[in-house]
Amino acid sequence: MKKILYLLAVLLGLNSYQQQKAFCQISSENGAYLPPKGTIRILIVFAEVVDAPYEWSGCWEPHQLPDENAIRDLIDLEYTSANNIHGRATKYFHDASFGQFIVLGDYWPELIQINKATNVSPGPFTAVRNEIAATPAALCVTKNGLSILGSDFDKITSSSFYTPKTFASDDYIDCIMILWRNNPLYGPGSGQVLTGNTSYPIHTMIGASSIGSFNDWDLGTLVFTHEFSHNLHGGNQFHTGGLGAGGTRYFIEKQGGCGLMASQMQASDRFTGWDRYRLGWKNPDHPVELIAAADAETFHGDLSDIEYFNTDLVYGAPFPDGTNEKEFILRDFITYGDAIRIELPYLKTFDAITPDQFLWVEYHNGIASYDYGNKNRPGLYPFIQIGKDDKESTIDNGNQRNYTYPLVAFGRYDFSYYEPEKIEISESSENPFTGYHFQVQPAFDMPPSPINLSPIGVLAKEWIKDPTAVKYNGYLLGDDFYNYVNEIGGVPEKGTSQDAFTLFNPDGFFEMSEISIGSNPPTTPVYTLTSDESSPIPLYNPVGYHDNRHIFLNGLQI
Repeated sequence: MKKILYLLAVLLGLNSYQQQKAFCQISSENGAYLPPKGTIRILIVFAEVVDAPYEWSGCWEPHQLPDENAIRDLIDLEYTSANNIHGRATKYFHDASFGQFIVLGDYWPELIQINKATNVSPGPFTAVRNEIAATPAALCVTKNGLSILGSDFDKITSSSFYTPKTFASDDYIDCIMILWRNNPLYGPGSGQVLTGNTSYPIHTMIGASSIGSFNDWDLGTLVFTHEFSHNLHGGNQFHTGGLGAGGTRYFIEKQGGCGLMASQMQASDRFTGWDRYRLGWKNPDHPVELIAAADAETFHGDLSDIEYFNTDLVYGAPFPDGTNEKEFILRDFITYGDAIRIELPYLKTFDAITPDQFLWVEYHNGIASYDYGNKNRPGLYPFIQIGKDDKESTIDNGNQRNYTYPLVAFGRYDFSYYEPEKIEISESSENPFTGYHFQVQPAFDMPPSPINLSPIGVLAKEWIKDPTAVKYNGYLLGDDFYNYVNEIGGVPEKGTSQDAFTLFNPDGFFEMSEISIGSNPPTTPVYTLTSDESSPIPLYNPVGYHDNRHIFLNGLQI
């Protein structure tokens, strides 16, 4: 099999290493509520509201369990080897953790059916528990004969947030996930997760360490992995990539991107280097460092004899060998975990509490089915991390969502309308520092009109309404530009053929092979202005203490 490598030169002036922190009792590598390593089995319960006023479409037919094959396409019952994984969620966490985290599941053998009144009071969680608890203890077994009252689903003794977990039974079911076909309390693909040893008595079991309840009528991987990942990362403040719902965000606009905690309108289902870094998922071939890449000077065609380099870097001083330029080899991030992270300079020049920003660089070749869309191409997919870097604090990471900002090779522009709902950009409207790109939901100061339904003095925030009419330099981009095309046309925030930085562009737009102060996008930190999730929003938000309102130039060149 041909191995695809990406040779990357970094010219900057860097301190060679981030200071390695000693492991302490509180660490994100322990997981927020459940451990991100070892094996866990989820108790899955399928449920519906029988008298809900609508029936959502999907592969799950009303008044019956989903098809067994569809369930096994989602998650595996047992794990035997890396080459024998069938369930998408099982494979996703296996790949993300380099095989260190195995997520399995089995399901309650009957469809739980409740009515709208019971769904409101006592509520969906209690209503489902009551149905299960009414079953005689001897019959409390899953579809495949596993008892829910013992160690099959109780392998872990939970603990306080981010503290070490013990692999031993504690009479709490480790994780229950209630998948609804049509619960009107939740929107499409949304729900909630209760964590922290919730009282949920079922015969001999005291409760559950984690209980999720969400709509997932088509058994989609993204909804399932997102809701489960709350157990690993934490609450809604870790939403990023997509809508970033549940509170305030670092940006007025919403943006695409990806990650374990990505949600609707994400550009990709893939995890990121930040996810692996925060949870301690290290490639076992990397000697020590969580963030590493191969030193090109030691590569002579044999990957088995290559030296890895700590690539968690800080701008400001030379590499250990005294040089300001170094070449690295980045292999596919999903498979090998190779990545570079550079702490950008000067963020704290005016205020010491301004969050740091980090530029991540990953190479993706698209081999994994969940990596990127069908129009993307292999190349570098950089993003900027804002804050969320303290792995040893339960609270000091800020409440702002959408803290990973994707950088796309097509660049950033001032968007304008040439007709209602029709976006136009051009070379003359390039704005590398504060412009929008296609993976964002633009925010416009617009007068009242039938189009945006917004009064004067607010920002209207909308995804690009008519992507088939997006013009660049006067020409329509067309559906072939987009990863995802729905009934009205392309969906830009799901990614385009021009996202990756690459040496050669066969699509005839342009080649973007460098990120530097002179490129679009540049290597500078991003502007932030904390915004709530409502739309429309007040036109002028107050600048928060955690906002960066300066463009700091630097000499970084990649």
